[in-house]
Amino acid sequence: MAFLCLGLAAPHLARAETWTAIDGDTLRSNSGEYLRMRGLDAPESFRPHCRSEAIAAAAATRALKALIAGKTIVILRHGRDKYGRTLGDVFVDGVNVAGVMVKAGVAKPWLGRNSNWCLTSPR
Repeated sequence: MAFLCLGLAAPHLARAETWTAIDGDTLRSNSGEYLRMRGLDAPESFRPHCRSEAIAAAAATRALKALIAGKTIVILRHGRDKYGRTLGDVFVDGVNVAGVMVKAGVAKPWLGRNSNWCLTSPR
């Protein structure tokens, strides 16, 4: 299964890659590239601060996996974050995945800082 991935700098040099959701806001390609989606804040999967965040993180990861499963995705890259991950906008069927995740309630809009998922009840 291959997914179309377009880079901003040279969209005519698109390369097919397979992407896997590793948490609610991060994808990993078969080439080892990590991509942090812009525009959303998902609960922390790898070091949750409380039980409700761990539960919410599992739900966000499941939702992202379901959104991209078997789909052709388009990625618009926008540089790197402080951890070296690619920052990008991810689209499935022309729809921004970050917006879908926020609308579904498994992520929050990115406001320049991480949300406190321990103050909200798990979905």
